[in-house]
Amino acid sequence: MRVVIALFLFLLIPQYAGAQLNDPSANPSLEFEMQPDYPNPGESVSISINDYRGVGFGDAIDWYRDGTLIPDAHNRKKITITAGEVGDSEKITATLTSQSGAKDSLSTTINPMYMDVIVEPQTHVPDFYRGRALPSVGSTVNLTALVNNGSMVNGTLVYLWHVNDTVIEEGSIVGRNYTSFVTPQGSEVIISLQVSRQDGTVLARRAFSIPSVSPEVHFYEVNTLYGTSIRAITKDFNLISNSATIKAEPYYLDSLVYNNPNIREWSINDKKTDSFDTNPYEITLERTGFSGRADLDFHVRSTDLLLQGARNNMHLNL
Repeated sequence: MRVVIALFLFLLIPQYAGAQLNDPSANPSLEFEMQPDYPNPGESVSISINDYRGVGFGDAIDWYRDGTLIPDAHNRKKITITAGEVGDSEKITATLTSQSGAKDSLSTTINPMYMDVIVEPQTHVPDFYRGRALPSVGSTVNLTALVNNGSMVNGTLVYLWHVNDTVIEEGSIVGRNYTSFVTPQGSEVIISLQVSRQDGTVLARRAFSIPSVSPEVHFYEVNTLYGTSIRAITKDFNLISNSATIKAEPYYLDSLVYNNPNIREWSINDKKTDSFDTNPYEITLERTGFSGRADLDFHVRSTDLLLQGARNNMHLNL
């Protein structure tokens, strides 16, 4: 009986040892970590050595750029370099030398690629506004990618767009460097783009966020001689002359809603009025002999997209 038990245990030992050798965590590696993975021309690139072998290897480290020693990088596990111009490929090598003289090396290639994304929210802002239009929930946003690696054109590349966690166009499309989406709920939208060759080789990835805001209305006085004032009416408006024209500007309202809203109305002291001329976003106020204080209200909205709307009011001193 003792002989049988001993033999059984002996047969189990090699199987257990073999399982340990096949375990990836039992074979730590030596690798590079580069940030960003796909740099733009002239961008700073951080390259680190991650040594998970735990053998005390690499007492001396030397870095090379296209075969030329980088003198001030001796014995550093992390260096920062500046990527070259578009199409300028560079090979970065790190050589690790142990005290016994054994050497190991790592290499990576930096291929700078210019990629920018033009974001065009299709929302309304006045002509004099110096900022950029921002998207609002339910509004349309157009995206256009500009890509250049020195040799390829947009039509030959494969584009994969994401908005938050949703894939646009239901997958990758050759030559589709442009797309559009409807702004989802949330205070910001995360946009990501992956550009690849048709053989599946990834050339670049980019991710960025844009804010999402609520539409808002501001009031401006329209002067017959000087046009629309660029200073919004923030407090009470004093009607000094016999008449005045007030313009309502809905910021960040989807352009389609701005041009054809379901609701667009002015009211004075809660009484709706249609006393506007050719522009429904303007109203002309005339002195009628009444003196005192009145409330002027403007409301614009889509009944199909409930968050596509805005309302504001101001006080009139007559």
